[in-house]
Amino acid sequence: MEKASVQSNPLLKDFPGLVGESQYMKELRREINRIASCEFPVLIWGEPSTGKDIIASALHAIGPRRGRDMISTNCATIPPHLEDEEFLGNPHGASGGTWPAKMGLIACANHSTLFLNEINAMSPVMQDTLFKILDTGYFSPNWSRDERAADVRIICATTIDLEACCASNGFRTDLLSRICGAVIKTIPLHEHREDIPDLIDHFITIKEDPKIPRRISPMALEMLVEHSWPGNLRELQYTIEVICIASMGLKTISEKAVRSVLKINEPEANPQLSYQEAKANMLHDFEVKYFTKLLHHYKGNINQAAIAAGMYRPNLLNKLKQLCIDPNAFRRKSNQNLQ
Repeated sequence: MEKASVQSNPLLKDFPGLVGESQYMKELRREINRIASCEFPVLIWGEPSTGKDIIASALHAIGPRRGRDMISTNCATIPPHLEDEEFLGNPHGASGGTWPAKMGLIACANHSTLFLNEINAMSPVMQDTLFKILDTGYFSPNWSRDERAADVRIICATTIDLEACCASNGFRTDLLSRICGAVIKTIPLHEHREDIPDLIDHFITIKEDPKIPRRISPMALEMLVEHSWPGNLRELQYTIEVICIASMGLKTISEKAVRSVLKINEPEANPQLSYQEAKANMLHDFEVKYFTKLLHHYKGNINQAAIAAGMYRPNLLNKLKQLCIDPNAFRRKSNQNLQ
């Protein structure tokens, strides 16, 4: 299990607020302020690395339970045979070890908040347990036959449409209705590009090394804003860290440094193209190279490629259609190599 502290989260400034002044971020802050003081469960839904954990931390940090640590776990990382122990504890210690007993997540989050990331990965058995806790307000730890009050606020996050999971019997419909006291929908970074300069400034500022430049050239900034960012916030933060390291000792982060890290070739001079046309061509060439390499690596498997790119499968298919890339061609190449 993992204790989440607001102060350690790199994307949070002060409360209430997250980085960026786009309309999306303003509405998101208002929504966080509106529901933070309530005790009902919250479901946060969006692509990977779109700030779902940050929103959960903000809800806890300005809510009535902020005096205690928020308990956080990723359901996708818990093996099914250890779920019961992880949530309800083990009287013999972790994984059947020696005393003292291991407290489960429910007990650890008593009087606090429990953040369940990737709730869609929770097994049917544990879905039953969570539903009972939300329905009755009680749970039975594994070291006791007695039921205990579960004074826990549940915040869940998912990267997939849980209603579709319910339709295919992959998720309990009644549990979905319980965890949807409020729903917050996040959007990918490329849909609120106007926040990228603020995020870049934030990522540069939190670096305490005086050798790292505090300025960025206008062209370098524009290239970063126009980048597709399929990995969203995590990719942006990692990219800025690498660019800062590559620019150490310089006064300004240059266009050359950004090109090098993003692996964008210098555009060929063409006086017949406008600036906007040349820029569009450069971005198109990058996307074609990126998705071609991605599909080649995963042999045309769309599900695996979408996970690696941090995209929804339909969004990836739409992008490939726009770029005139046929994923079936990569599967055919793979089959030919096997023959």
